[in-house]
Amino acid sequence: DTLDKWGYGNSMACKNAHQKAWRKLEALGLSLYFVFPQINWDPKSQNILRISEDFNVGLDSIAFIDDSPFERSEVKRSLKSVRVFEHDQYMSLLNMRDFNPSVSSESSSRRDFYISQHKRSSTLTGFNGSYFEFIKESEINLSIGRADINNIDRVHELIQRTNQMNFSATRYDRERLMNLLQDDLMLPLYLMARDKFGDYGTVGFCLIDITKHTVTDLMFSCRVQSKRVEHAFIYYLLDLCRQAAWHSLKVEYLPTERNRQTAKVFQDLSFKKVDGADRITIWE
Repeated sequence: DTLDKWGYGNSMACKNAHQKAWRKLEALGLSLYFVFPQINWDPKSQNILRISEDFNVGLDSIAFIDDSPFERSEVKRSLKSVRVFEHDQYMSLLNMRDFNPSVSSESSSRRDFYISQHKRSSTLTGFNGSYFEFIKESEINLSIGRADINNIDRVHELIQRTNQMNFSATRYDRERLMNLLQDDLMLPLYLMARDKFGDYGTVGFCLIDITKHTVTDLMFSCRVQSKRVEHAFIYYLLDLCRQAAWHSLKVEYLPTERNRQTAKVFQDLSFKKVDGADRITIWE
């Protein structure tokens, strides 16, 4: 219950008959806590891979807890980046640093976001058309506003959690973030999204250095990955630049193993590489 309120997604890789196991969870009042459950007789490493794909997160974002030494060993050997814990460690997880995230008012709603994602995935499976046609028919709507003290909790939470779509790999602490939000020479923007299946919540943050015409931070939640949201948002930024009569817009990008795939957005939108320093690439 605590992990759920803190925004952690709970799932299961269980060797059992699905209907029998699920009826037991319903009887215990626990079934609502589990999203994308994998209950079958397949190796648990295979089921964890499916769970990773459904949540759209990397394997290094997953913690696996099991009471069987055999199952723990099988997962450790097959999925080396998954963190594995023995069953008697579960009561101490909440005291570990990795299980004490930044929390906002949206954290407790994250399970609903994942349930909406399950609806999207199920509908896509039976959709007769291309993926981009499906995206169009999903009717994704974006809301963009200036980040300030009223939404600092969610922005800070997003910064701490975002990896795959974090172009700057930044981890601001709350005090530093507060100073940036109050800096008149910076334009901090946040992005919210929803579609016909449900709400995504706050899914993006951008920080623009007005004096340098440069995006110094740009990040998106993995919930909107592969949905062209980053393309639409950058188009919005370019339109802001046009209205402000800027001749160009630069974006600072720090390549990491996790964000390389998403960084293709700059090539998609005809940005050009210019000089960078200290491992930072500048797209213009």
